[in-house]
Amino acid sequence: GINLITKEKAEKLKDLAEAKLNKKQVTRYKDLIKRGVTLKDLNPDIVKEYCAQDVEFTYALKKYYDSKSYTKFISSEFELIPHILEMENRGLRINRDLLYKYHTQFKSEMGSIQAKYGILNLNSPAQVAKYMRSRGYESDLISYTVKDGQRVSTNKSVLKAMAHKVEAARDFLRHRELSKLIGTYTERFLQEPVIQTTFNQCGAITGRFSSQNP
Repeated sequence: GINLITKEKAEKLKDLAEAKLNKKQVTRYKDLIKRGVTLKDLNPDIVKEYCAQDVEFTYALKKYYDSKSYTKFISSEFELIPHILEMENRGLRINRDLLYKYHTQFKSEMGSIQAKYGILNLNSPAQVAKYMRSRGYESDLISYTVKDGQRVSTNKSVLKAMAHKVEAARDFLRHRELSKLIGTYTERFLQEPVIQTTFNQCGAITGRFSSQNP
C-alpha cells in the first residue's frame, strides 16, 4: 500500500530496501536453490541468514516510512479492515431474475450461431481452422510450429483481423464471448444467491478498491 502515498510503482521488498535504505540482498533464493534441492535440504545456518534478511528489511522499512509521517495514513487503513471483513462476509446479493434473463438470452444467441454451422464444434480451434481453410481464408490464418508439424492459429487477434470481411469470424468471436459470459458469470452466479468476494484496499495504484475471486 505504500505506493499509494509515495506515487511509486509497487516494488518487491528487497528492491525497496535497496532503493530506500541502500541495503542489498546478500543471500539470494536462486543462489541457494538448485534443481532438485529445497530449503529443507540446506544447512539451517544458511537458511537462517536468507530468512533473516526479510525480517531485517521489513523492520528497517517500517522505521523509514514511520519517519516520513506515513503512520497516520497506515493506521487509517488498518481502521478500515473490520468494515472490509464485514462487507466480505455479508457479500453482494444478486438480482437472480435479471441474471436469468441475460443467461437465457446468451444461450439462445449461442444456439442460433451454432445452428448456422451445423455439427462444427465452435470451441475447437482445429475445427474452426479447418472450416476457414475450406472457405479459402488460409492466407489470413497465422501458422506456428509445434512438435508434430505446423498448425494455424484462430485466436482472438486472428479472427478480429478477419472480422471486417468474414461473417464466420464475427460469429466465432461472438460465440466465444457468449461462452465466457455464461461460464464465468451467469451460470456460476445463478447457483450462488450471494457473491462472496475479496476486497483489496491497496490493490490499485490509483487508491481505489479492487476485488478478486470473483
